[in-house]
Amino acid sequence: MALDSWKVGFMNELIRYPSLPSKDELVAEWLRYRGGRFWQRWATMSKRHPDNPGKRLKSAFALLAKHVTDPATLGCGMANAMVATADSDHPARQAIEAHKAKLRASLAALCVGSGAAEPERLAVELFLLMEGAQSTPILGVQAPARDVGPAAASLIDSRLAGEKGVRTLFLASDAQLPKKGS
Repeated sequence: MALDSWKVGFMNELIRYPSLPSKDELVAEWLRYRGGRFWQRWATMSKRHPDNPGKRLKSAFALLAKHVTDPATLGCGMANAMVATADSDHPARQAIEAHKAKLRASLAALCVGSGAAEPERLAVELFLLMEGAQSTPILGVQAPARDVGPAAASLIDSRLAGEKGVRTLFLASDAQLPKKGS
């Protein structure tokens, strides 16, 4: 049975396990490793359109569409791992939060660089679209995820054309949302 290169790479990381202080750190190390692989693919994708942030955004979503429609995928490993790490001090949760913060910042930089109308809002919308698409495979629903590329392209094109986003009633930036238990 042939092993994927990432599995071989991570197996090499397992050799370091005795040097890690806990199993939780091993999980965090695996997530950082997977995050590193993600950023390698992001960098490769970014090189295709170095001077066009709008095309880089669209390329990111085309790549995402391939990922989420792969029958072997279970969506986003980071999001899936987050479910098992409710403790905010858990090293895996910290690795996940750092990865997602970097992703949001990267999307925001591309949206600003593209000259899109309301770039901050576009970045939030694209992040939500990305996260939603990655949740569909774990649910066994891949058909909607196939449309993530065209959906993102439509959203990006509308903002590049100067259209303002639709305001919704309950945006975290606009209203104080009720706290849990209230």
